[in-house]
Amino acid sequence: MRSVISLMVLLTLALTTGCISSQLPTLHDIITPNRPSVVIVNAPNTSAPSVTGTVVSEDGYILTSLQTASAIETLHVIAEGMVVYEGKLVGSDPRWDLALIKIKPIQPLRPVHFGDSDKIAVGDQVVLLGNTYMFALSDGNVSASAGMVSALHRILSVQMPGAEPVDYSDVFQYDAPSSGYSVGGPLFDEQGKAIGVAVRTSNTPENSGIGYGLSFALPSNHVMRILDRLKAGETVRHGLLGVQTRNITPEEYKAAGRSGVMVLTVIENSPAERIGLQVGDLLIGADGKAISNGLRLRNVLGPLPADQTVHVTYQRGKLVRTGEAVLMARPVPAPVPTPSPGVDPPKDDEAIAP
Repeated sequence: MRSVISLMVLLTLALTTGCISSQLPTLHDIITPNRPSVVIVNAPNTSAPSVTGTVVSEDGYILTSLQTASAIETLHVIAEGMVVYEGKLVGSDPRWDLALIKIKPIQPLRPVHFGDSDKIAVGDQVVLLGNTYMFALSDGNVSASAGMVSALHRILSVQMPGAEPVDYSDVFQYDAPSSGYSVGGPLFDEQGKAIGVAVRTSNTPENSGIGYGLSFALPSNHVMRILDRLKAGETVRHGLLGVQTRNITPEEYKAAGRSGVMVLTVIENSPAERIGLQVGDLLIGADGKAISNGLRLRNVLGPLPADQTVHVTYQRGKLVRTGEAVLMARPVPAPVPTPSPGVDPPKDDEAIAP
């Protein structure tokens, strides 16, 4: 009798496990419905690379790399089935090498559905769709690769000759096989939601100072925050609070009773000055997030656009104060000089910001 009961329990567990497993999406379930949402963006007769585009609206708005989208007035956009459209640059974010282009599709496109990138964690499975090694130029079929989220909250600075320096704050790292031609392509979670856009990859040790095989994506929540501005034709400028800070010492932490960053300088007429921040204040919160060090502050404020209102919390002595700061636009950095003939250009991703 006991053996019969044990067998029934095992059968019940097996059936239950099978039912649960059958409800989990497979890679096929993620890839197949999302392939039409990915296109190839080409700047013919230029040296700009052919990259990937992510469809974000039925009427033809597509996210892609600004490096390629700005290389020529009329782009070639290759959709599923080798249908070729003309594309025009609409809006841009030079700090993130991000562009929004527009085509006039013959029928409604299938846009991606964005997920909540704040919920992703290291170890989550991701699927990348993109123009890996430009194979899709010949047949229109984008490549799919799978991997996982390797790290969160990375900061990455890229110096590209002849262009404004690119600075990515709060990007996430993934290990799905990729290439530079996958830039602009979407990364999907296990529910088939786009939780990131590929922005930088390093697949050969010769052309990268960041490490062999590392790839990075812009979280979807950051993209959605600026999407309306891009559609309005804006050149997005990221926000600046107007302070210089440093990490606090163990002694300062003990005296304050909390973590934060010490304000060293307050820029005149900046948002920081207008809300009353002073040298020596301990900045402990911004945009609803705790600030524990300088990297955290940069990751919280770096993705925010100018004119964004940010709730700031700081401590002066034992008194905690708050203010609502409207971020100012960051100054436009000078383009990186193009090296003279015979001089090696700086490597992509050579400098990782502290």
